[in-house]
Amino acid sequence: MCRICTDPLDELIPLTILDCSGCPLITSIPDTLINLFELSCYNCPLLTSIPSTLNQLTRLYCSNCPLLTSFPSTLIQLTELSCGYCPLLTSIPSTLTQLICLNC
Repeated sequence: MCRICTDPLDELIPLTILDCSGCPLITSIPDTLINLFELSCYNCPLLTSIPSTLNQLTRLYCSNCPLLTSFPSTLIQLTELSCGYCPLLTSIPSTLTQLICLNC
């Protein structure tokens, strides 16, 4: 299990980097983690969404999340996005204009 599943939410709020990869229980990322710059949540079979409140996020690694269907258009700071093996993901928002590295 990852920190989202085990730690009190108020302890996670100051985090700038979070790795919850491989967690078999996580279904969503808390929308209160607004300080995140980097989120690694690949290999999370139940993850369905990324919150629109992660406005500071510059790196998102969420490959192999088979239930992930979309990304919020508010992630305009993203420079790196890895989202391969997400079969329900059909598009990437056109607002992600800062992307330098895209791995789909």
